[in-house]
Amino acid sequence: LWVDSLAAYTRVSGDLAEAAHAYPQVAGLVQHLETLENDSTGLLDLPQLHWSQTAYIDSLGQDSRYGQSTALNALYTQALRAAAEIARYNGDAGVAGQWESKAETVRQAINQHLYRLTEGRYLSTLYQGQPVDPTPHAQAWALAYGIPDAGEQDRVAQALLDLLSPDPT
Repeated sequence: LWVDSLAAYTRVSGDLAEAAHAYPQVAGLVQHLETLENDSTGLLDLPQLHWSQTAYIDSLGQDSRYGQSTALNALYTQALRAAAEIARYNGDAGVAGQWESKAETVRQAINQHLYRLTEGRYLSTLYQGQPVDPTPHAQAWALAYGIPDAGEQDRVAQALLDLLSPDPT
């Protein structure tokens, strides 16, 4: 979210100095995230640890914090897109192109490994080869960052609505 916010701030403010100042940290973050990728899928794959040592999505999003999570990988896709934007602001078109390409590769991997076409729903996560049932978080983050393939957005939006509890408690 920090990288996405930095790109948005730069886009709106035109503050290229801040983008230049933060660019090394953005590149370092992308490099670190790449070390967390699953070798066979290319998706981020986090261990299931204590809540304080996982990725925090939401208090109710426990199943989105570990494994090859739809929510986390949607965020990863957007972070790569935003990092590419920041690279372009810094005149680094080659790196920007690499990150844009990687973002699309991750988006496609989410759809290949985490999307249940027959149901129109994204799994919450895939952990050690085991699927974890779809949750609202998986659908919401995928929709927020344009992960569904063309023509699937309405199905995923309906899945999100179906998964939301009508009971506010």
